[in-house]
Amino acid sequence: MNESVVDVEGLTKAFGAGPRATHALTGLDLTVEPGQVVGFLGPNGAGKTTTLRILLGLIRADGGRARLFGRDPWNDAVPLHRRLAYVPGDVALWPGMTGEQTLRALASLNAGGRSGRRRIMGWLPSRRAAAGRRAAGGSRNQEGCESPSENESPSKSGIPAGRHPAGRGNLAGRGTHDRRIPAGSRKPPGRTGVEARRAELIELFDLDPSKKMREYSKGSRQKVALVAAFSASADLLLLDEPTSGLDPLMEGAFRQCVRRARDEGAAILLSSHILSEVEKVCDAVTIVRAGRTVERGSLERVRSIVRTRVRAVVAADPSSLRRRPELGDVAVSRDPLGWAVDFTVDPAGMQDAVSAVACLGVRSLTAAPPSLEELFLRHYGAAEVGGDASGAAEGASGDAAGQGVADEPLASGVGRDASGAGRP
Repeated sequence: MNESVVDVEGLTKAFGAGPRATHALTGLDLTVEPGQVVGFLGPNGAGKTTTLRILLGLIRADGGRARLFGRDPWNDAVPLHRRLAYVPGDVALWPGMTGEQTLRALASLNAGGRSGRRRIMGWLPSRRAAAGRRAAGGSRNQEGCESPSENESPSKSGIPAGRHPAGRGNLAGRGTHDRRIPAGSRKPPGRTGVEARRAELIELFDLDPSKKMREYSKGSRQKVALVAAFSASADLLLLDEPTSGLDPLMEGAFRQCVRRARDEGAAILLSSHILSEVEKVCDAVTIVRAGRTVERGSLERVRSIVRTRVRAVVAADPSSLRRRPELGDVAVSRDPLGWAVDFTVDPAGMQDAVSAVACLGVRSLTAAPPSLEELFLRHYGAAEVGGDASGAAEGASGDAAGQGVADEPLASGVGRDASGAGRP
């Protein structure tokens, strides 16, 4: 039997102490199997982001059990981060780097371990290089970054010569052509599998990788994070409101990538409050309320809990259906073709209901399976879903334990430095 990729049981987390403590998680259960897409549903404040931060090893749970691939995400964060990719709902990345440079940097981090950290440093200006620029007469640009001197070679800027993406120049915008080799005489390097996949995703998401991150809109920053995550070939994808800021066309591209990753065997945890998005791509759902799981299972099983809505147009008066115990919310009205009747019925009573309607001379019959929204509203009142459903638990968790997380320049791969720096 395959081991669960995500196994959470009785998870608890509180911020603060005493009677004024905010209880973000109060006994949450969650399971994600290999090759499964699980929708993690709940309004703002339900505890979804707190759960993801615990799974990433960014904060420590107070109680319960949390395991990724059978290991503790707090104690074994470094090896676990090599197997997962994370996309937050609000992406903040290095503003002075282009999209291409950012994707390459994140890919280097995702390679794992300290070697991955050394590789990413080749894409960032080093302190020694900055000091050398100042000695050579370099200046600071408008962003406060060191600009190279006129005679500086690309290899002194902290970015090795020949490694600039697509020959677009270094961080200061200067060219990187090697003067020892005539232009156009070099053969382009062969693409690795990751690079080919990244190029395919860049085209799919219609992303311009030559722009600086500071020039991107929110949706474009989200595209960068999605391209980085789906090109990593990770065993687990943790997606926290991943389509925030995307237009409907790009949401379709996102669903395509999710299905492809699932077909390749990846486990995907999709945290969202957009019910239609979850309904289109997920195999199972977990619904949380005030930090506790209130419903979970396959989409088919969860739907079976909610009654199916049926509308029929019949020739005879259907008022007699009001007396049938298996039918609920029966409403009768006139119709140009005769009579219209609407009712709800449990899956177990569907056959008897259809037989009763057939005796009235059916003109048309429509049965609508229960939507995820109906299931959601079964646990949350409409007023709660539209407002602050369970208070400020999620906001408190972000203030108490996640300060700096939204501003971390890591959107996929590890969620922070692979060396584990910054852990208490």
